[in-house]
Amino acid sequence: MYRLVSTIGILLVFGLLLMIGAQYIQQLRIGQELADYEAKVLEQELRQEDLQVEIERLQDPNYIEVQARDRLGLVKPDEIIFQLQD
Repeated sequence: MYRLVSTIGILLVFGLLLMIGAQYIQQLRIGQELADYEAKVLEQELRQEDLQVEIERLQDPNYIEVQARDRLGLVKPDEIIFQLQD
């Protein structure tokens, strides 16, 4: 009888240790997921700030003019452009 009670007690303790271990592993995994999501949120916030700066720049006529000249090669009316060959 004593042996049966001891075996059941040991099995219960072992089962409890397994459950505690599983909960601990799950807690570590959830903590890592949380850290990953927080990093993604920070990355998106930085991207949003960059886009807000770009929006503000695109509202500046001088910036638009510079971009039109550089990217599209546009010129003002009656403006002569000299291109030197290398």
